[in-house]
Amino acid sequence: MAGIFEQLIKPNEQVISMPQSSNEGNALIKELKAAKELIQEIFGAEPKDVEEMIQARISELKGLY
Repeated sequence: MAGIFEQLIKPNEQVISMPQSSNEGNALIKELKAAKELIQEIFGAEPKDVEEMIQARISELKGLY
């Protein structure tokens, strides 16, 4: 899960990259899903709200660089 947060913190790195294998892609999807679930639990947010939070943060970070 740290990988997802590192990518949000370091926006100059490619946020989305093509997985090298289907196993790697599945692992990334599972990691993102787990991160979203944690955010929902911590903030008591709905899935739609979590998506909005993530997109807003990505937009903010892109504006800084």
